[in-house]
Amino acid sequence: MKAFLMYSGRDFDMEEELPANELELTEDLGLGTLFGAMACGDDFLFEVARRAVLSSLHDTEAIGYRQRILADCLEQASAVRQMYDAAAEAVACSKKIYRGIFSQSPDSTLRWSVEAMQLFVGILTECCSALSSEKETKRSIMSCGSRHEKSPAGSGGFPGTTVPRTS
Repeated sequence: MKAFLMYSGRDFDMEEELPANELELTEDLGLGTLFGAMACGDDFLFEVARRAVLSSLHDTEAIGYRQRILADCLEQASAVRQMYDAAAEAVACSKKIYRGIFSQSPDSTLRWSVEAMQLFVGILTECCSALSSEKETKRSIMSCGSRHEKSPAGSGGFPGTTVPRTS
């Protein structure tokens, strides 16, 4: 399952070149404060926010797609937070699995793979529980960003946040 939250059919490119004036834009507009507020102390989210805001988007369908995904995420904020926390935990824990000095040997690779799979199965179970505990989880979140109907936009789980209507 692949989550396409920024584009309907592809990943967000974290390596995409930013505008030449990114530093000036960030400083002049005080965007560092915005990125910090969006990230809530998470370095990865800070970088995603920075790259997303500074990367131009001109495709109206892609903009509408993002607005629908945002509306769905705001309506299901607790489920989205639980899934993100579970994914972050999986990445952090997988880095802690001991590889040893013979990490390139088939036995070591197999042992690491089995431990990682056990870890990921447990975390995926948590994600499924988070989704199934929500009473009306949106189809777009359940399918992790695959094609879905337009959902009505509105205010979500974050105070003072309103998502503009797309239709």
